Amino acid sequence: MAQIVSSAVRDVVRLVVVDLDGTLLNSQGQVSEEDTRELLRIHEAGVMVAIATGRIPQFFKDVLDMLGFSPILICSNGALVMIPGRSEPVIDVHIDQGVSMEILTFLKSAPRYHHIYTTVGEVIRDARFPLPGYSNHVSTRASLDIPALVKCENLKVRKIGIRVERSEQGPLISYLNDRWGKWVNVWSTGPKTVEVVAAGCSKRRALDEVLAILGLELSDVMAIGDAESDIELLKAVGYPVAMGNSDANTKEAAKFVTKSNDESGVAFALRYFIPNCADPIAATRLLDSQDESKHSWSRSSRRPGQ
Repeated sequence: MAQIVSSAVRDVVRLVVVDLDGTLLNSQGQVSEEDTRELLRIHEAGVMVAIATGRIPQFFKDVLDMLGFSPILICSNGALVMIPGRSEPVIDVHIDQGVSMEILTFLKSAPRYHHIYTTVGEVIRDARFPLPGYSNHVSTRASLDIPALVKCENLKVRKIGIRVERSEQGPLISYLNDRWGKWVNVWSTGPKTVEVVAAGCSKRRALDEVLAILGLELSDVMAIGDAESDIELLKAVGYPVAMGNSDANTKEAAKFVTKSNDESGVAFALRYFIPNCADPIAATRLLDSQDESKHSWSRSSRRPGQ
């Protein structure tokens, strides 16, 4: 009986997609041992894992080292996608150079702190503003005039990051969309961050490409996130989970709200939806919850402990 149940449980979720900042990383920028342990557990049980983030791989090498296995990587909010075992990226796109120059010139004149990710894995930050804490794994330069540097060195910009308070994000996003929305996608990715990538890039669209390669469906996927850039993904997958520290819109897009990133909310969600297959009682409870999905999946109404 236990073997039959465990097989059914594995069929429920076949791929888990986890955001990084505000989700897998706590407020100190670290991954808890509990989260690491649960991700390794489901990986060893045959469930695939993907990290979906606005960062480039060099910016979370320490996280990858901690995991102990190679996950699928959806980076720069879908502008760079890599699948283990493949020598070339599945997706690797950049913002049109003329458009990136216009946006960077606007940000320079604002003035507003910004940085860029280039297609060679380099970060170039605005030297007019102090911003400590860059990873040692990342090649970083500072420039007083990023648009001039981009033009001089003919750099290809994969992503633009902008530091902006939450209260100012709406007007800035609207302005960027009004001016350049035909060529770029713009999101709030945190309480102080807005990010710009090429049009057509998003975590959701990157996931579609990954699923086509793996032969999976959106219904096979569990996604965990905390910010606006995760909403499209959460609305699409079979098992959408918002972090307890998410904003209201992100929680509304999900069907389940887990604990916060400072409470190992990723691990809590993984234990709930992908219990130890050796435990037939836990597995049966999960299957029963699927039969009563209309009740257990009320939109964003379920909280840990309820």
